[in-house]
Amino acid sequence: MEPSCGETGKRITAGLAILVGLGTTASAFADGATRGLPTVYESGALLSVSIEIVAPPGTGVVGLEDVPPSGWTNVSNISDGGIYDSANQKVKWPPFFSNLSRTVGYDVTPPGAAVGVQCFTGYVSFDGNEEPTAGDDCVMSPAAVPATSAPGLIVTGFMLLAAAALVLRGAAQRKPLCP
Repeated sequence: MEPSCGETGKRITAGLAILVGLGTTASAFADGATRGLPTVYESGALLSVSIEIVAPPGTGVVGLEDVPPSGWTNVSNISDGGIYDSANQKVKWPPFFSNLSRTVGYDVTPPGAAVGVQCFTGYVSFDGNEEPTAGDDCVMSPAAVPATSAPGLIVTGFMLLAAAALVLRGAAQRKPLCP
């Protein structure tokens, strides 16, 4: 039985909510490292960073480094034996000698004068093969999220994709989207 137009709209809305809720963390299901960040930061307030590592099968050694935005201080609560290399402004973890999935993390404080978008970088290494950390790269200072911002464009893009899929489905079945 085909869903009604109202039911189809509810399904699209629910699907979009799931996709937006997953955001960039959907890549955590693939091999690699995926950073998780809040959407916004408060100048001078502690911010928590998490990184999920999923090693490919057979990996012997995993390395990980993460770099907070320049000028961010008070790097603390580094999990799993990690350290802060203040000379290079990097959070570094000792090698992990297994391919077990794990989540590591640390806290960092944005400076009082921080404004706008601030971005993190980093990489993971699996047996010497480096790749950039995926997931959340940037955080924004508290402000309204305009529709033309990256988060606004992502939501708009998902809505357009969902609408296009419904139109194409109707065209393939040679019947109108909503009678």
